[in-house]
Amino acid sequence: MKGGIDLVKFKFNIFFAISIVCIFLLIGYIWLFFLPVFEGSLEYDTIRNIVIVITILLAVSSVLTFLQMMGK
Repeated sequence: MKGGIDLVKFKFNIFFAISIVCIFLLIGYIWLFFLPVFEGSLEYDTIRNIVIVITILLAVSSVLTFLQMMGK
């Protein structure tokens, strides 16, 4: 386009959006329902560390999914 603003084309893909929503629901479930089950037990610290690693991996996955959704 000559002399104008070149806007980025954004194509919405419902499958990527559903994937991102499911990832965030899984993160919420892990922190709000799964982890509290182990509160007060000897394994709590280990499970919490595992949950932190899983949360980081899921967050990276959601960012990559979002970037892929923006790229197509």
